Parts: sequence; structure tokens; C-alpha cells
Amino acid sequence: MPDPGDPIAWNRFAYVYNNPVNYADPSGHVPVLLAAAYTVVDTAWDIVDVYSDIRDCFGDSDSMACAMLPIDALAVVALFAEGPSNNVARRTAKAADVGDAIPPSRALVPYDEAWAIRNTPRSDFYVRPNGDVIPATQYRYIRSDAEYLPSLRSEMSIPIQERPIYLSPIRFESGVEARHGLQIGWGSDARFRVRFDALQVADDLRVPYGKGGTAPWLEPLTKDYPEFGLGGCSQYVTNGPIYLDSYKLLPETSTAIVLYGGPYLPMSR
Repeated sequence: MPDPGDPIAWNRFAYVYNNPVNYADPSGHVPVLLAAAYTVVDTAWDIVDVYSDIRDCFGDSDSMACAMLPIDALAVVALFAEGPSNNVARRTAKAADVGDAIPPSRALVPYDEAWAIRNTPRSDFYVRPNGDVIPATQYRYIRSDAEYLPSLRSEMSIPIQERPIYLSPIRFESGVEARHGLQIGWGSDARFRVRFDALQVADDLRVPYGKGGTAPWLEPLTKDYPEFGLGGCSQYVTNGPIYLDSYKLLPETSTAIVLYGGPYLPMSR
């Protein structure tokens, strides 16, 4: 029993004090505040980002990694700072929060507001009226030199497209991981990651047909282009429009690829 002094805890059928939005209980014995758990995970990812920047900057002379190093380092410092503040440096660090950059127009909010927004848990899944369950957070991986990126950054949106927009609920930390897991080829380095809330396209989000939409079978997990990677990752499509939460330019490789377990695959051209 997690808390004998709390009457709700005596109800053995009540999960996390009947408050699953704010708490989780992986062990079945101790409810954990989700915001605190998310903060720990986010901090760990920020530290990994700094390590990757140092390795790529000084080891591979990657100019983009060198540029991102002070930003990611500032984000880690901000996470350990005591209490909220309106300090501009901290707001800049918050712009790289969880490794995803928020455009300047959104970064210039009071730090305490940004802190509150960041620590407000989002549901992991949404349930549609027909009972289908969809992941609440989706990502799209775009080539880093795409001509429309300046417009995407300024508008923070992807307009309605005639062709399906491919998405995935999986957060990759490097271009090679994204290409390997989602079987992305045809010259895309997949290094520009955008993140958004799937609720806005919940009615249109669907599983794509195989072979880029030309096959009669559905492809919920990437598998039809093994020449581009191992695959096996969830994917969806929508025609939009999509309003973005954040974006980030990913490094080409990452220490996380060791956890993913796949071989290094160079960008297909």
C-alpha cells in the first residue's frame, strides 16, 4: 500500500489515486509524478546531446555540432538552475529544450511560463471514437537542406499536401537512426526533425499502404525498402495541415545508435 494514511490508497482497485493523467506506477507500489519523471528523462537526453556535440565537433570536425554545443550545454545548465527566472540566457536554453528548438517568437515567453508548459504532461495516447488508439506525439524527419525549411521554421506548420505526409511516433536522435529505422532513402539525410501533437490530425491519421502507397497491402511497420535500413518502426500518414511544437537539426550519428542495435548505413543517394 503506497500511503496508509490516504483513504484512496485503501481502495486496491484505484490506480495511482484515480489520477492517471498526472501519475504512473510502473512497479505497482509507488505512484510517480509524471512531470518529475519526464524532467529526469529530458535531462538525460540533454546530457547525451552535449556528449554527441563534443564528439562530433572535436572528433569529426562537424561545424553544425560545434554550433549546437553551446546551446545544448546551456540547456543542461538551465535545467539545474535554482527556480524559474526571466533570464534571457535561460530562455535561450529553453529554446533548445529536450533537444528541440522553439522558434524565437515562441522562445521569448517568461521562463516560468515555459517551465510550466514543459512540465505539463501530455497523454501518451489518444483514443478515437471508434476505439482506435494513436500515439499522442508524432515526428517527421526531413532532409536538412530542403528548400522549404525557412518557411517551415517561420510558419511552424506544414500545409495540406496532395501526397501523404509520412510520420512516426518514434523519436530518433540522429539522421542515420531515422533513415535506418524508417527506411528513408532517395537522397534524404532525415536530419531535420519536427514534433507535433497528433490530436490535430487524429481524424486523418492512418496506416500507409506499402511501397510508398502503391501496394495493395498496409505497412504499419516499415519493411518494404530493406535496401535503406532494417525497418520495423511504426509509421503513419496524413495529408495535414500540421502545426508544429518544435524542431531540431539532428547530428548524422549518435551514441544512441548503440542502443538501437543497427549497423551504420551511409546516406543512400
